[in-house]
Amino acid sequence: MKYQCAVVIDAAIEKVTASFLEIMIMSRTLAPGSETVFSYNLGDREVVMKETIESCDLPGELVVIYEIDGVWNRCVNRFTEEDGKVVFTIESEFVFADDPPVNEENFRNKTQKQMEDFKALVEGNL
Repeated sequence: MKYQCAVVIDAAIEKVTASFLEIMIMSRTLAPGSETVFSYNLGDREVVMKETIESCDLPGELVVIYEIDGVWNRCVNRFTEEDGKVVFTIESEFVFADDPPVNEENFRNKTQKQMEDFKALVEGNL
């Protein structure tokens, strides 16, 4: 399953990418191949996730792979400047060991909501 989402953020690209690294990326090393394993609670269960940096060409692009049991997710995060604002685009690809638990629209909506929340945070509206 593949899809793309985007938001326009009214901030400098340096602020957007610094905030993205601070809030959205667990790894503190952005070298290709760097891996970070972390856990979080999802409802009543603990989920262990591996985050791998595939490539880093910031401030323009950061490609990250996330893996949890039975799910592989590649995110191409792009940041481009347009008219003093930043267009933040995520191209997301999921591969499931079994049939996906929900439909593509739900995944797209969740990603878009996370991006809108990030936009509000960067712009100081959250």
